[in-house]
Amino acid sequence: QALPSARDSSVTVAQTLVMMSPSFKLFGVWASCAQFHAWANLAIVGPSYLRKRQPLVIPSIESNNATESVVATSQTCFPPATATTLVLKDLATMNCLRVTTAVKDFAELFNKYGKYGPTVKKSWDSRMAQAMQMCSTVPGLPPYEAAESALAAWGDVMMQHSECCSVAGPPFCIVPGVSKIGHFVPFLVCVVVIMLARLSECICRRSVVMPNLVRLIDTTPGNDANGQVVLHDSHSLAGGRLSNALLDELMNIFHRTSLSALPDSEAWARPAATLFAALQPKIGFQADSAKNQFEHFLSLWRAQCSMVADRAMGRAAGDVQADERDLASKGLVELNGELLDGFKRYRDKLHRHLQHTPEASTLGTPFVDLWTGPRRNAKEMAEVSAFLLVWGEAGNVRFMPEVVCFIVDLLLSAKLAGEGPLLKVSLAQSSAFLASIIRPLYNRIFDETYVDVIITEDNKDKKNMHAGLDKFMPADCANYDDWNELFCDPARLTNSLVLRSGTKLFDLPAGERFAALAHMDWGRSLASAKTHREIHSLWGLFASIHRVAFLHELLFALTLVAVSSDRAESGEILVAGNAMLVRLSAVGLLVPLHAACWKLSSWFTAGSAVRKHRCRASAVCKGMPLCILMSVPVASYILVRYVEVKGDSMLQRVHTGLTLQAVAKVHLLVSACGALVILCGDSAAKTPRQQQLTPTSCRPKVLRWLFWLIILLVKAWTSWGGVHSLDKAMDELMICRLGKENIKELPSYAFSPKWDKDMVKWLLFVSTGFMLYIIDTQFWFSLGC
Repeated sequence: QALPSARDSSVTVAQTLVMMSPSFKLFGVWASCAQFHAWANLAIVGPSYLRKRQPLVIPSIESNNATESVVATSQTCFPPATATTLVLKDLATMNCLRVTTAVKDFAELFNKYGKYGPTVKKSWDSRMAQAMQMCSTVPGLPPYEAAESALAAWGDVMMQHSECCSVAGPPFCIVPGVSKIGHFVPFLVCVVVIMLARLSECICRRSVVMPNLVRLIDTTPGNDANGQVVLHDSHSLAGGRLSNALLDELMNIFHRTSLSALPDSEAWARPAATLFAALQPKIGFQADSAKNQFEHFLSLWRAQCSMVADRAMGRAAGDVQADERDLASKGLVELNGELLDGFKRYRDKLHRHLQHTPEASTLGTPFVDLWTGPRRNAKEMAEVSAFLLVWGEAGNVRFMPEVVCFIVDLLLSAKLAGEGPLLKVSLAQSSAFLASIIRPLYNRIFDETYVDVIITEDNKDKKNMHAGLDKFMPADCANYDDWNELFCDPARLTNSLVLRSGTKLFDLPAGERFAALAHMDWGRSLASAKTHREIHSLWGLFASIHRVAFLHELLFALTLVAVSSDRAESGEILVAGNAMLVRLSAVGLLVPLHAACWKLSSWFTAGSAVRKHRCRASAVCKGMPLCILMSVPVASYILVRYVEVKGDSMLQRVHTGLTLQAVAKVHLLVSACGALVILCGDSAAKTPRQQQLTPTSCRPKVLRWLFWLIILLVKAWTSWGGVHSLDKAMDELMICRLGKENIKELPSYAFSPKWDKDMVKWLLFVSTGFMLYIIDTQFWFSLGC
């Protein structure tokens, strides 16, 4: 302890223990011994430590006149110049109370652990006598001089100029002359750790991989393996003509079913079999697949006819037979309505975009020429047969139902005139439809994630993924849902699908589009299909529930401001504002802050298709009004605080009716408009479908808003007491709160040890209260439902 650094360390430890002395009884004998050891070190090194400071003027103890004394003034610690009389009296009382408490604590510890002898006691007796004498003169002094004397007694005499308790509220004491650079060390360490984590994937390839939030990663495979097939001009084995052998097999299948027992079965048997047998070579379906789907069709048709008959018999009184004359026709109509309900919805949506009518007379007419049965059911039969034949050979493309509906729609509009097949045959031994349309499309889907397929030792298939994808899928890697979403959006679909020649598919006539599917460039067509990135981050969660989060942020902040009490003295300006209207104006800053986080989360989760759209000049221009609206609350709040500092006189020069209240009300109005845009509006860029509000009619929308209004009003009423208790607890703990700090005094004690500790406590209190506030909503929601 002979070294100066050791002396300073002992003094610092002692000074810290003095402030914490009332709680040392909780730590037992060891803590008490440590405190006394520090007091002893301070007593030993005290004289040399004092010589480094400015001399202190002590009250005259030997004065002959009892009322005469020399006022002690501190060299380093002064009361605030703008402090009121009440604040000065509080400073004098608190500092003298600290002196009295320290005297009692030292006396108690010395009696228990006084092994250092009279040297320590003599040094401390002299110091405590000086401080007690200074505090004894406080009651007879003017308020400012009394505060000065008390500050000198505690800060200069007891704490040796290392602490100044001149703040009336939390954190009460300031540590002068201590560098605050060390408080930024944890922040710098966090920045270094984040940078190392970001660079780890470059330094060590085996480390964790973090998806890039700002930049997209191109996962599109090369175009040299995009699933293109070599086509020839040779016809299929059937030459595009009807196969009599297949027709006979389909007829036999029909006669084995109960449909053959219907009165008009012969009027349906040959036309149905002829339609399937003719489409098989014309489109290029596999013969076995056509037979399977014909059996599938008959099974569905038979079941639907049974349900029609059951309903008819159920409505009739007594034991009667169902009328079987129109049973097949009614069953086919109902089968078409139930089986193709989703297809018809998709077709109507696509045709509306293409400016066609869903019931156009040209729809399905190529198939009418192949149907020789009852004319009134030609349309239903053509649609069902086309859908089942395409679905039967779609394979894994069935995971994208809208793609299947798209192919069926093009097939129903295709030109079937001519003797030859509609599609050409590839070098593969598969049928033309599978090799020309389905397989190239699936190859593009396969190449997105996998390299090849191998046969394992147990004779099973195993797909080998691209390097680096077996442990963590990239955020930009497309899948079935992304491509199916592309086909759900007619506007994007018509612009995305291109042929290998560069021509857009929808630039061709409707009758030629199906045959052109054999020449599609699926690599280019599906490259920008992804609208949402799987970033495995809280940004994705925030983007989906940001309105719920904003509503709770707003209600919690308003409640916290409403229950908080005014603490501002005359001449003080608090960080959050003095008047209630100014503090409410601070809540308005949640609007631009939340809007910024909302747009960041939307950008981080946006895929290539959405980002490409948002970077257009038209989209940027549409988003400018929203950006301006969200930026106005920041400018208006700055004006509110400026007027609060300068006073209304500045505004009176512009207009006699302008006041701080008027400016604050304008700010709140603008903030309310921004809040309504966040809660009720949608993004200015309408492309990201997953972020648009679900369209609903007026009645359920009103009922939903009414339900949530009641739930949130009850919640706000019941949560008022909880938030008030939270605010009261922070008042009783006397911790620093950023909103209630004096702006003028804040730089003097900001980032001091006490202030840092209080800020951590304050953040823990507020964050815990906010989490409980959110969790409480689930209770009221469950109760309301």
